[in-house]
Amino acid sequence: MKNYNSFSKVLMPFGKSGNIYLFGAIGQGLGPVILTPILTRMLSVQSFGEITFIISFAAILGILLSFGLPIVISRSYVLEEESRPSINKWFKQIVIAYLSLSLLLLFLGNSTINLSIIGLAFPFALMQLILPLARAQDKASQFAAISILGTLAPSLAVIVNSTFNGPLPNSKALILGALFGSFISVLLILPKSK
Repeated sequence: MKNYNSFSKVLMPFGKSGNIYLFGAIGQGLGPVILTPILTRMLSVQSFGEITFIISFAAILGILLSFGLPIVISRSYVLEEESRPSINKWFKQIVIAYLSLSLLLLFLGNSTINLSIIGLAFPFALMQLILPLARAQDKASQFAAISILGTLAPSLAVIVNSTFNGPLPNSKALILGALFGSFISVLLILPKSK
């Protein structure tokens, strides 16, 4: 009983939502640690290096493509209630534009590294916008699920693709996984229409 009380004292200051956010952050951090050994066994050294290169540069470009809007969402959505409809409106427009551009690059583009980086950057930018919107809407459970899904979906798509002897190039499987993760994440946080 004494161990339980000391454990609950550690977690108590965070509250229920804080603990859910903590779980999401831990899951987001542990995901790559768990999947990397699987990827390194399934892929050649060159393929693994290429995927890591694409993910790294797409993550940087994704931050740039978010245009600093996560800060606007975090602040304005919470503090200025009258700005919520406009934030929701431009958020939906960005979602449609970024998902469309990523799909276009997925299906029409060839498998060059540069196009793969750009195609993957759009879903990564969406995740940069989705997470603060989930937090601003006080959706802790969705935030945790989105954090984990956004991190794992691209790598899981590569694992599934490699399991079936790579019907797609790994760079396209990455984009497909990120698109899937982004689409599910958007569905988790979109406000219900009245």
